[in-house]
Amino acid sequence: MLATWTQPPDPRSDTPARGWERGVWHRIDRRRRRVRRLGAAALVAAAGVVFFQRFSRPEPFRALVGTEIEGARRRDGSVPLQTVWNIRFEGAELRVYRDEVEVQRCPGAAGCTRTDRGGTLALGIDAPGEYRALAFTRPCATSGTALRRDLALAEEGENSVQMSSSLIAY
Repeated sequence: MLATWTQPPDPRSDTPARGWERGVWHRIDRRRRRVRRLGAAALVAAAGVVFFQRFSRPEPFRALVGTEIEGARRRDGSVPLQTVWNIRFEGAELRVYRDEVEVQRCPGAAGCTRTDRGGTLALGIDAPGEYRALAFTRPCATSGTALRRDLALAEEGENSVQMSSSLIAY
């Protein structure tokens, strides 16, 4: 076989034209400007998303409980029987427990008054024990027999709960 010889390449065609660096730098600068514009647009979009998430959504509703006693307390902080315990709450439901067993529920109990965001309950203390009031942001589906069980079920259901300080009566 005979090898065919070709002409060697023209050495002048391998040499870049004068000023070729300027064209390369121009393309690099154009790409950098495009990346900067895209980065700025992404930053503005992310800031807009954060702004609208923070300010367009209402703050989560929290349960609140406030209590006061009609009458005098003893030196140890307890109250005598036949005292009226006024409970104000914000939330969907209020439950009152004596010695960790439910004794009253609002709405539904006598002496309970509902408002737009909660209600009030005037509870006559007629039996000795430790009383606590719990406000829930959503009504609980439980029977409401035990304080600890209701707290555990509310936590599982992501129900916000606020508990009052204890009131001891004897």
